[in-house]
Amino acid sequence: MVKGMNNTVQERESEQAAPEAVVRVDIDAAPDDVWHALTSDDGLAGWLGEGSTIGSYVGDDIDVRDVVTGQRKRGVLDEVSPGHRLGYTWWPETAPEDATRVAISIEPTRAGTRVTVVESRPRAATASISGAPSTKAAIRTTQITADWLWRTALLTISCRTLQFAGHGGGPRGQ
Repeated sequence: MVKGMNNTVQERESEQAAPEAVVRVDIDAAPDDVWHALTSDDGLAGWLGEGSTIGSYVGDDIDVRDVVTGQRKRGVLDEVSPGHRLGYTWWPETAPEDATRVAISIEPTRAGTRVTVVESRPRAATASISGAPSTKAAIRTTQITADWLWRTALLTISCRTLQFAGHGGGPRGQ
């Protein structure tokens, strides 16, 4: 475990979407610093991959060179509440049919910031694999969760790197 990070992982079935991966991470950094790491080019490079871009407005394209999976992913930003919540739908460049929705929310805590990531497949994608064995869905959910554990660990490191590079005032904004 990375110092300054507390992970909680939850995998569950949702009535509105396919199996979800939910990852919660407590980061020893102020919410503004975490938001900067989530959305700025220098922050994105640290946790999604060098050259990754996420726009600022709903409808903007996203382009990710995923450092965790090695895949290039495309997507569309569909929710932005600056400093609080970011949502997008993304897919591997070579497999747009594998689109998933990602919602990232941040909230202040006494020790810093809690980041919650939820990734789920749209309902239509669920119907296409409903006849598949539940083991296949469980493996996919486990892989998505593992990928987000890596990304959130990298996000924590990115927050620290940005703090030391001069953005933000250090842990908990001090």
